[in-house]
Amino acid sequence: MKKSILIPLVAMLAIALFAVSASAQLTVTSATLGGTSAEAGTNTSATVTITNTGNSTLSGIAMSHTADSKFAIGFTGAPSSLAAGASATVTVSGFLHKDLNAINSAFDNAAQGIGNVIVSATGNVSASNTLNMQIENLLEIKKVYITVNGEDEHSLDDGDDLKDLKPGDKLEVRVEVESNFDSDDDIDLEDIDVVMDIDSDFDTGDEEETIDSLSGEDEDSITFDDMDIEDEASGDYTLKITVKGHRDDTSVGNGQHGQEAKIDLKVERESHEIAIRTATLSPSKVPYGKNTFDAKLKVVNIGKSNEDEVVLEVSVPSLGITERKENLEIDKSDELSRTVTVTLPAGTKPGVYTVEVRSYWNTDVESDMRTLTLELEAAPTTTTATTTTQPVVTTPPTTTTTPTTTTVTSKAKSSESFLDSTAGIATLTLGVIAAIVILVFLVTMLVRKPNA
Repeated sequence: MKKSILIPLVAMLAIALFAVSASAQLTVTSATLGGTSAEAGTNTSATVTITNTGNSTLSGIAMSHTADSKFAIGFTGAPSSLAAGASATVTVSGFLHKDLNAINSAFDNAAQGIGNVIVSATGNVSASNTLNMQIENLLEIKKVYITVNGEDEHSLDDGDDLKDLKPGDKLEVRVEVESNFDSDDDIDLEDIDVVMDIDSDFDTGDEEETIDSLSGEDEDSITFDDMDIEDEASGDYTLKITVKGHRDDTSVGNGQHGQEAKIDLKVERESHEIAIRTATLSPSKVPYGKNTFDAKLKVVNIGKSNEDEVVLEVSVPSLGITERKENLEIDKSDELSRTVTVTLPAGTKPGVYTVEVRSYWNTDVESDMRTLTLELEAAPTTTTATTTTQPVVTTPPTTTTTPTTTTVTSKAKSSESFLDSTAGIATLTLGVIAAIVILVFLVTMLVRKPNA
């Protein structure tokens, strides 16, 4: 009997609890402050809608949030009560702080969650939803330039294709980066990482470079100049380039701006293709008297099939000579090195000659060609005539000396050096002394004679 009474009581209690909960339901929509063009450091606002989904009036309605105080979140227009089934619009205001990131982990310009907006009512009724902020992304990849084999430069944007690439091609990737901050704001972006990422069939050097700083409305570029397409490559590949930096007035990890660009690279293989990787001549200058040279070749099978009738040919068209290596086998993606020796015809004149190197598959179907330059040196010049005339040049000064010339020169030297020499001065002094002695003697004799 007690058991039969207990079951209806439990059922009635459950129904009553369900009715209470059903009559006290409340919802609130999410809010995003800012947007894709909103500037950090400014105030902004958005709205949320609160709804009483129950069947009784809610009173004591209050709004709150869980965001950091630096975002200065506030609410206006919240009602004090809300009838069953009624809704109200509430304005949410806030400050777009400089610490906000403009991008998410996927480098998309996206809103950042800063907390929750909460609405509550009397009777322990509440509801919450996300509160977001979004600012404008001001760092972008302006352009990507890819140069193939040092010749063809392609200007590319995010989502573009680069076709007709082949195994063995060498690529140079240049990334132009631009800061879209207003130059009047005096805000720099710092520690801008430029990262290049691609599949394993590409041989790359450095895949990350850094731009130290970038001022407002300024641009810079980074070049990755060491990317080779490997011989095994075939099909479609995605080159992903990302740039990311932060405002100079925030810490690393805050105030992030950046972008990602994806370029599709299409590597195409012909059914049959024997590519000449390297071709050199040894020697490239043939000394006089030598009549042979070697062409050192390396080729790679970049076609889709194994080959067993490959031919390597070296020719000098102006001399009418050709040498070949035949019946060579090269599997797909393999390489082969050979040396072809060429003998020059007797009497070949010195000069510069064009050498042509060709590869063939199926014996006579030409696949690739290179041109090289060969120089034949002339006979060296002799120096015999110069050495035999040397004595003739030096002989005349020794054979043209005459006695007359020698005598005149000797007298001139004597007369010029008498008063300058010690002997001349001594002789002149003795003569003067002798004259004085004679003069004194004569004066003495004259004085004595009258006295006598």
